[in-house]
Amino acid sequence: MGVVAAVVSTAVASGATDALGVYVLAGAVIVQFPLFRILEKTGMDLRANDFGVKDYLYVSFMTFSLWFVCWAILLTTETTL
Repeated sequence: MGVVAAVVSTAVASGATDALGVYVLAGAVIVQFPLFRILEKTGMDLRANDFGVKDYLYVSFMTFSLWFVCWAILLTTETTL
């Protein structure tokens, strides 16, 4: 989800100083948790109903990390979408 958020941030934000890119990241983090619960009901063994604080922090950190690295690469290479 972090890579998807980076691509969307590149498409909607005007640059690195545009706060809209961070809002996309926050939206990506928030959307994941209900999505995990929906996927769990389809038969995937995610144990999303048993998530604790460490699980939420892990998902949030990994999403941020992937977003940060990918968006930095996209900004550095001046990629336009």
